[in-house]
Amino acid sequence: MTVNEIMEVLETVLDLEEGTTEIDQDIAHLSGYDSVQALRLLTHLESISGQKIDFERYYKAQTVRDLAELFHASSC
Repeated sequence: MTVNEIMEVLETVLDLEEGTTEIDQDIAHLSGYDSVQALRLLTHLESISGQKIDFERYYKAQTVRDLAELFHASSC
């Protein structure tokens, strides 16, 4: 998944205005982000990408860049 795809899914899941997230922004500080939204985001990203991501590695990701690296690493 590309960084832009991840940001788009993140903004959709959190009901954020399009284009308001940044690649190095701390996801935990986004409006509406909590443990339920974290799981929703993970399932949406897995569904769209067709990849299964280790939850512990996902949980440690702090930024969109981290998520992109995680999904890239899983596709290799």
